[in-house]
Amino acid sequence: MNEKDRIIAELKGEVAALGKRIQELEGLEGKHKRMEAALKAAKRDHEVVLDSISEFVTFQDMNQTIIWANRAAAESVGKRREDLVGRHCYEIWHERKEPCEACPLPYALKTCSIKEGEVPGPNARVWFVRCYPVQDETGHYIGIVELTQDITEKRRMQAELLKAKKLESIGILAGGIAHDYNNLLSVIMGNLSLALSHSKPRDRTYECLIEARDASIQAKDLIQQLFTFSRGGAPIKHTTPIAPLLKKTTLQALSGTNMTCEFSISKDLWPVDIDEVQIGLVIHNMVMNAREAMSDGGTIRINAHNVNTGSENVGKIKEGKYVRITISDQGVGIPEEVLDNIFDPYFSTKQMPTQKGMGLGLAMSHSIIDKHGGHIGVRSELGIGTTFYIYLPARESEITDEMLPHREEPVSSSGRILLMEEEEKTRKTVGQILNFLGYEVVFSRNDEELIERYQKTVGSGNGFDAVIMSSTGCDIRGTNGTLRRLKEVDPLVKVIICGHYAEDPMMKMPVKYGYTGSLLKPYQVGEVSKALKGALSRD
Repeated sequence: MNEKDRIIAELKGEVAALGKRIQELEGLEGKHKRMEAALKAAKRDHEVVLDSISEFVTFQDMNQTIIWANRAAAESVGKRREDLVGRHCYEIWHERKEPCEACPLPYALKTCSIKEGEVPGPNARVWFVRCYPVQDETGHYIGIVELTQDITEKRRMQAELLKAKKLESIGILAGGIAHDYNNLLSVIMGNLSLALSHSKPRDRTYECLIEARDASIQAKDLIQQLFTFSRGGAPIKHTTPIAPLLKKTTLQALSGTNMTCEFSISKDLWPVDIDEVQIGLVIHNMVMNAREAMSDGGTIRINAHNVNTGSENVGKIKEGKYVRITISDQGVGIPEEVLDNIFDPYFSTKQMPTQKGMGLGLAMSHSIIDKHGGHIGVRSELGIGTTFYIYLPARESEITDEMLPHREEPVSSSGRILLMEEEEKTRKTVGQILNFLGYEVVFSRNDEELIERYQKTVGSGNGFDAVIMSSTGCDIRGTNGTLRRLKEVDPLVKVIICGHYAEDPMMKMPVKYGYTGSLLKPYQVGEVSKALKGALSRD
């Protein structure tokens, strides 16, 4: 090979090597571009992921300055994410000029460790904040990732659950005392009812007995409410006008005071679907609160009118027709910091035992109104007074005579009654009521005596016209077992079941369970007369 060919061959080799190197460099450049594209895609994917979660996510430097924020963080304050960059979280979400005292972020920055905690915000909001320190490739801390979650609704639900548990504890307490108290009240009301029947209306004694009887009826209503809480039952609703109940309950609560009451009640007020006993207790509690707030006297104003909640924002009740009741006083008012707690069980601003009350009345009232499908709220101003407002579901119809309260007068009659009652004093009192009404009465203390005495008279010509049976005097087989045994002796036996609890299914629907009627304790002459009249008239 001559020199020229050798040089040409070397040049070709160098050109080939250069071409190979160029190809290598082009490959590296392509790989670099692919890496850049992959990094951009990864960054974009990370942003998509962070933008898809509901928590507010921010990355902040060591001075708590926002470097990046996700979509949820920006949208929570109605801004673009670029508007958040360069600012501080406490400026944006808490309207402050310095970090929040409860915020875990400064502690996470100081200790370079994960921290979390709850931070109260404006408008009664509550935030749960978690802070994660971030390191660079050299191990130096360069900032914090902060995750923030709005837990206001969660805390509200937890507070409602706690309230429910407190109400359950009231039920346990109520169930423990209500039964025995009701037996004592049966004796008191029964004898008062008898005493009134033997008294003359114009006597001063008669007036005293009337007041004692009315107070006993209020006590009876309260006991039924305690039974309601102990069993967790729903109200027994009837369509009724609310105005008479408002006036009667208010005037009773203010009796003997130096206070006055002004009523402003619409003439066309719709009737409401309520349990009169329960709503009467709510009104009583509201008026008593107003009364205690005005120790020096004053005027309580009670308004009632029709509203359609379609045009009003009222709690969480359904849209529809309601009667709105407001009860306003001229008292000292309720401090704003405790206003949200007044419906909590056991919460009270009163100093026990120097002031009346245990903080149960408003909690009971709140529960009752909720069970009626209504709403109760409060407004107050220190030194001006307090207004409670109540919404009750209404029926847009005229008030009929059937809706108006009627007093049941006792009717003298005759017949032979077998009475089962385990409590001796109650047994004696009911016996006296039956004798006063003209009935002959035979006593039994429990179901075994009841069965034995009824069985002895079957076919003798001296049988019993009806049986009055207390549900508490039966053995472990229960009242239905006793009724079944009675019907085995006499399929046509007429049995009136007596109990303490108005919402017991047997008390509400006695015929469904095989009874002729029901009678709620404590007993009164008129109620016993009505129950027997109804039972004896049934085929």
